[in-house]
Amino acid sequence: MSEFVTVARPYAKAAFDFAVEHNSVERWQDMLAFVAEVTKNEEMAELLSGALAPETLSDV
Repeated sequence: MSEFVTVARPYAKAAFDFAVEHNSVERWQDMLAFVAEVTKNEEMAELLSGALAPETLSDV
């Protein structure tokens, strides 16, 4: 888990800096909340993680 945090931190900072510079922090917050909600769905989480075999993607 700590490795994920280490890798994700610069991307999170860049996204936050971008949002601040473009006065869109609230919009980014909404988008991130949406993604968090979508990934609560087990099928969507598997799809987004690439855990599904290509032949099953057409079934989703």
